[in-house]
Amino acid sequence: MPAPTDLPPRLTSRALLPLSIGVVGLVTLSAFVDRAVATVLPTALGDLGSVSSFGAVAAAPLASYVAALAVSGLWADRLGPRPVVVTGLAAFVVAQVVTATAQGVPVLVGSRLLSGVAEALVDVGLTVLIADVLPDELLPRMYSLLSAAWVLPSVVGPVVAGALTEHAGWRWVFVVPVVAAVPPAVLLLTSGGLRAPHRAPAPTSGRSALTWSLVLAAALTAAGLSRGRWLVLLPAVALALVGLWRVLPPGTLRLRPGVPLVVAVRGLGGTAFSASTLWLPLVLTLVHGATPTGAGVPLTVVGVFWFAGSWVQGHVGGSRPRMLRAGLACLVVGLAGTGLLGFGSLPVWPGLVALAVAGVGVGITTATSSVLIISASAMDERGRAGASAQLVSAAGIGLATAVAGAALARTGFHGGALFVWLSAATTLLALTGLLAATRLRSVEVPVAPGGGSLPR
Repeated sequence: MPAPTDLPPRLTSRALLPLSIGVVGLVTLSAFVDRAVATVLPTALGDLGSVSSFGAVAAAPLASYVAALAVSGLWADRLGPRPVVVTGLAAFVVAQVVTATAQGVPVLVGSRLLSGVAEALVDVGLTVLIADVLPDELLPRMYSLLSAAWVLPSVVGPVVAGALTEHAGWRWVFVVPVVAAVPPAVLLLTSGGLRAPHRAPAPTSGRSALTWSLVLAAALTAAGLSRGRWLVLLPAVALALVGLWRVLPPGTLRLRPGVPLVVAVRGLGGTAFSASTLWLPLVLTLVHGATPTGAGVPLTVVGVFWFAGSWVQGHVGGSRPRMLRAGLACLVVGLAGTGLLGFGSLPVWPGLVALAVAGVGVGITTATSSVLIISASAMDERGRAGASAQLVSAAGIGLATAVAGAALARTGFHGGALFVWLSAATTLLALTGLLAATRLRSVEVPVAPGGGSLPR
């Protein structure tokens, strides 16, 4: 395999095409499984006679994903991406097969926990892999492709899963992805990209990382199941913040310039976007009387324009910190305008246009922050850096869901007024991220094998 600096600067070149197809194929499959499971889970639990277990089964993958992320990053830094990816793929196969053959809810919960671990291993392993193999100038393009990999599954995944469930049974929804994983996995494993160079052992304690990741996962689970009980929610949120403080890069919560600041900004923007958009189907249904099909329109808008934003950052050169601030500015404007959907007297389209702007903003922000975080990390720190980016996003979604759900449970949904206030709060959160990003003038990119210099 040629040295990374000698690789042709095209993802479709002969040297990089198998790796590119393998990575994008696995991410596409992961996106399909995510959307498909959400579609068939009620049917599966109904078949097993325990619809009341929906909360536990649905929460299991997020809890194990969060718990496994930090350890996955540490493992990748010590041994390289190959064992992490291979173990993740093996865990994925086992989890899918066990889910497909489950005869009771306890087994289903266990298999879903294993599924979250598999997702964490594969996510972190692929992040380190593309950072090791691709020159820095190709990273924005690769992240735009990874965003695109979520668009088609988001649109057709639920439909395909529903049709498969109706005609063959819900268990086949978990069997088919195992077969579909074979071609991209073979391409990836035979591409040569997983031949990791020597890495010095990472000094961070794996036991400490695992302990605090478990604390964070438990806190997010407790917050999600609090059902508006503030005596449960507030301590759980506080404990989650302590867990984040211990597992994220030092200085993240203090907005220390450099990688910690980028991680914090990613978390602020992602949490703001998630807290607002998860309400949209409910808002359209209750405030505007939308049909189930119409209520799903915001999800399609988000998927398409998220990809559009990621495409922009992958094809427009210039300063990456400036690109990050541009994305956050779009996010602030878009979230502010999305609040218009809370007014039943107004038409829907201005709010959807604003949502499209927010989608572009979060697409730019997520992909650009990933590029900055990975490019600014030394080779033996990329696993932990990539895990931090994934962790702050997952924790933000978990906290946003818990707090928004608690607000709904405590106050009810009165004519969209709660959504208007929520939009104002999320706009302020995104604005905080934008103001913090103004401190990011440049990110030092260390000279390390596998990377060049990042355009600033």
